[in-house]
Amino acid sequence: MGFLTTKQQIFILLPIILLIILSIVLNITDKNYNKQQFYNQYGEGRVVLNDYNSSCHCHTIKLSDSQSLNLDDIRIISMIKKNDWIVKKKNNTFFIVYKADQSRIFYDMYNKNLKIIK
Repeated sequence: MGFLTTKQQIFILLPIILLIILSIVLNITDKNYNKQQFYNQYGEGRVVLNDYNSSCHCHTIKLSDSQSLNLDDIRIISMIKKNDWIVKKKNNTFFIVYKADQSRIFYDMYNKNLKIIK
């Protein structure tokens, strides 16, 4: 910006830099920032594939409705088998696994709470 003086450059660039820093600080201090990855995952269907994904270092559960869930807690991963039915709504952090033996598993992805109902 050779056509502006130094004071004009500071007057123009300072608010832009402050807005960028403010947006970064707001994203870091957002209470729901960590929950967003769980809100966006959804699906309803039978488990087709339960496989480790080396690109995100988590287990990917593929469902029959062509959606997938990424899980990192070994407790719930070991309980989900092929042909189990999973229901996960879009704006929730929990999902329900319906097992073949008529039991249900409630799992909260954010708090990592596991509850089995027989």
